[in-house]
Amino acid sequence: SLQGLPPKDSPKGFRGKLRNYQQQGLAWLHFLQEFSLGGILADDMGLGKTIQLLAFLLDRKLQLQKSKEKRPSIVVVPKSIVFNWMDEAKKFTPKLNVVNYTGADRNERLAEAKKADLVITTYATLRLDLKNLKEIEFECVIADEAQAIKNPMSLVSKALKQIKGRYKLAMTGTPIENSLKDLFSIMEFVNPVL
Repeated sequence: SLQGLPPKDSPKGFRGKLRNYQQQGLAWLHFLQEFSLGGILADDMGLGKTIQLLAFLLDRKLQLQKSKEKRPSIVVVPKSIVFNWMDEAKKFTPKLNVVNYTGADRNERLAEAKKADLVITTYATLRLDLKNLKEIEFECVIADEAQAIKNPMSLVSKALKQIKGRYKLAMTGTPIENSLKDLFSIMEFVNPVL
């Protein structure tokens, strides 16, 4: 009997103004979270998927604080957009404690990552550090540019599906590149069959 979702305002501490369609996207993300569903946020480049996710993650942090819980979220991205995520987080959600879990010295930041609000890493780092990262229970596990896991047999896809999280989300502008199998692999990540 769902009649539609009213747009949701950004949480306290969010710097910036969400456009109406971004508020609707934020409401949709909260709807998924309420019913313990994963989802794919797919639209054209430049429409603000990152900002919507940052608003959602800030709200999750505030909700966890109310219940005296603490769990980091993790976003897995191609190496080329790590610093975009870092910059956007600093600009729009400065209250999020963000850890860049990439580079040669990342093992020194593992304890810091466990206490963070948001951990940003790459698909390659995730695959290499799977043993460490799969021991952490994350609030949200987010795959950005999720076409990176379109092949369910790839090592990256298998590694990402082993990461524990209460909520799993994917972001992509191209959920299907070759065949419906691409979309199935992403859906298998966000809503795994037990």
